[in-house]
Parts: sequence; C-alpha cells; structure tokens
Amino acid sequence: MNAGPAVVVNKGGFLSALVKGVFATIVVVIICGTGLGLYAMHLADRYGTAFLQFLPEWQRAMPPMVADALNDRRAVEYREHLEIRTRLEPSDRDATDGALIVEVKNVGEEVVSLLNLRVVAEDASSARLCELPISVATPFAFDSHVHRGPLLPGETRRIARRVHEIVGQPKLSHEVTELRVWNGPAAKTEPPRPPSPDSSSRVGLRHSAS
Repeated sequence: MNAGPAVVVNKGGFLSALVKGVFATIVVVIICGTGLGLYAMHLADRYGTAFLQFLPEWQRAMPPMVADALNDRRAVEYREHLEIRTRLEPSDRDATDGALIVEVKNVGEEVVSLLNLRVVAEDASSARLCELPISVATPFAFDSHVHRGPLLPGETRRIARRVHEIVGQPKLSHEVTELRVWNGPAAKTEPPRPPSPDSSSRVGLRHSAS
C-alpha cells in the first residue's frame, strides 16, 4: 500500500466566517485607533507650546472680572494652610439618616480659587461605602450649591450633604483632589499709542535736513 500524506480539509460554515470577519474588524479598528491616537499626540506636542504662548494674550482680552478670576495657579502645598474637618450629625427623626458636615478654614494668606474634596463615609456594616465629591471653592460665585466662589483668608466654609441608611457610626475620610490659589489682579497692558502729528513732522524735517 502506498501511504501518502493525509490532507485535512476544514469546511468553514457561516458562523466561522462571521467570527473571523468580526475578529478581523476588531483588529483593524484597534490598529486604526492606535494610529489616530499617536497622530493626535504628535499634534498636541507640536502645537501645545504655541497654544500656551497664546493663552496669556487670550486671557488679557477677556473682561477684567473673568480675567482676574482665572488668574490662578495650582498650589498643592497650600493644603497645609487649610483646616478640613468632617463630621456626621444624625437626624432627630430617624437614626439612619443624617447630615454630613464639611468645614474648611483658610488659615493662610492666599485666596483659594478652587478646592475640590473627595469625602468617603463607611458605616459599621463595612458593606455600604458612600463617596461624595464636594466642590468647596470655585473661581466664580453663582446662586447654586456648586459654584460657591473663592475662599478668602481667615474664612470658614461649611457644607452639608444629606446621607441615608446609616448603620452605626460611620468612618469618615477625605482627600484633596484639586487646589488652586489666586495670583492677584491680572496685569493690564495698554495698546501702543500712535505717534502725535508734531513728532512725525519733526522726524520728517530731520530726514529732509540730513
């Protein structure tokens, strides 16, 4: 008997072709997405410096109230001048309800233009974890519970949040997620004044005389 090599023929059905097509599409999408992401990073690195140089001019073109409010800087080290306290005051009607009180006092000499906190409350059951993002200070003050305005030196700000279904005495913890301080009034630049007619005529006379 002549023993030749065995040939195995796999007959792919509709499902196998569909799976291969979907897999190939996913691979193409991943490759294209990676290429677009790298190109976007290249553009950001190329034009980022030019945008940062243009930003001060754009800021000075704003109205004075807006330009002054946005004239701040990130100052994480200034949190040493902030006294942050969190406590829970239970409700008189229901022991499982209460109010989470956050107090922040600015004991430094800078104006806090932006301050965001992340407060975590874990009750005695160790199964319920409540995470609350709180905006303590913002550059602008509006009639809302989000834009409270800047925090001036020596001032104390109190914020209350309602919590429900508390089991026992919860444990409270907090962290500073963003902190910026005000730089002061933005520098005002006056446009150059055109030369007076007298000075221009004098310059013309000097050139003609020479």
